[in-house]
Amino acid sequence: MADKENIYNEEEYKKLLYQVQHDELLDIFSRRYAKEYLRNASDVWSCASFIVIDIEGFKSINATYGHEIADGILIHTALKLKALAIENKWILSRHGGDQFLIMCNKTLDEGHPYLKLIRDVFEEPFRAGSIEFKVSVGIGVANANNVLNLEEQVDNAEEAMRVAKSLGHNKTFFYSEELQQKAVQEKIIREKLRDAFDNDGFYMVYQPKVDAHDLSLSGFEALIRMKEPGMFPSQFIPIAEKNGWIWRIGRMTTELVVKQLAKWRDEGHELYPVSINYSSNQLSDVSYVPFLEGLLKEYDIDPKYVEIEITEGVLLDQTIRANELFKRLQDMGIRLLMDDFGTGYSSLGYLTYIPVDVIKLDKSLVDNYLVEGKDSFINDVIRLVHDLDKQMTIEGVEEEWQYMRLKGFGADTIQGYYFSKPLSADEAIVYKPTFVDVKKGE
Repeated sequence: MADKENIYNEEEYKKLLYQVQHDELLDIFSRRYAKEYLRNASDVWSCASFIVIDIEGFKSINATYGHEIADGILIHTALKLKALAIENKWILSRHGGDQFLIMCNKTLDEGHPYLKLIRDVFEEPFRAGSIEFKVSVGIGVANANNVLNLEEQVDNAEEAMRVAKSLGHNKTFFYSEELQQKAVQEKIIREKLRDAFDNDGFYMVYQPKVDAHDLSLSGFEALIRMKEPGMFPSQFIPIAEKNGWIWRIGRMTTELVVKQLAKWRDEGHELYPVSINYSSNQLSDVSYVPFLEGLLKEYDIDPKYVEIEITEGVLLDQTIRANELFKRLQDMGIRLLMDDFGTGYSSLGYLTYIPVDVIKLDKSLVDNYLVEGKDSFINDVIRLVHDLDKQMTIEGVEEEWQYMRLKGFGADTIQGYYFSKPLSADEAIVYKPTFVDVKKGE
């Protein structure tokens, strides 16, 4: 009797172990087990290649045709890859919702037969009833180099996959030394960001906006900086976006600005509107508006002194969440500004319906079109914006002749190094542009 119980328990254990190690839907190793396997197999796989495969447009298939067909595509793909894995002694696991990870104990190059075998899996369409699907993929490859641990190599393959997807459909990209250096740099920046979040490592600077007609100060744009020397927004903002931390920066920026407005008021200074940049990735922060509203009440700041700068892309997405955000901000009395106008879209027709009060012309358009023979375009854009009862701010103005030309075109506000670089809070609130300053380029 005891022997039968032992056999029963052993079989149950094996069954349970199999379930723990394998993805229930696809019957291949799970991501969790693949990670555990890698931690215990560094010697075996020290000269290996790691391949991450991502099915493109899978979310759209899921949303359009439903889970059953989407799951069918995954099962169909897993069966074919599993057959190859058994034949070639690969390790195959599910790496994410629509991603697969393959580990093969060989160093690959672009022409290696293994890659052709993988690509061929996706050549044949998947059929579900009368519907036929031809899916495309992005494939990233990282070869182990005995420097990084195997989990980091998988991360490298994933990064290479993202590059492959950015290159177009059915592309394969190999992780390179350049990407490796980038990954090391990103790791350093991530660590510095974490430290800055935990130890008050950010501060704000304020770039003046100047009325083009009478040279009066009309407001500021708030710009975040890290206290860590040598860390610039162009470095840490993309890393924050990539790691899902941009909402934290958005809230921190908002809180620092509102506190600064209260400090200026308590010191007896005249207040001016301050614009805060809002990233498209902050849309996931559904309680941002209540957070802002709470800050304004706590510090007794009139909403007219806070403006939100939103990029072109967010405004054009026309999602329910975005439209709700715009409405709630406008209901609070907060003006909306469209930042980076002219960097992503060629049509001007959408200016008739986007819910903003101010259009900010990007510096790139100033550089490219504020030249002899082309500047009529900028003149026409300013007139169109005014016809739509909106204001026009011009960014990136660095020369006196640019200011004079834009003033003649009827631009409302000028922002750029010609008037002032971003200033500390104490410098900004006492900054007074004058004609003398302008003539000297100060």
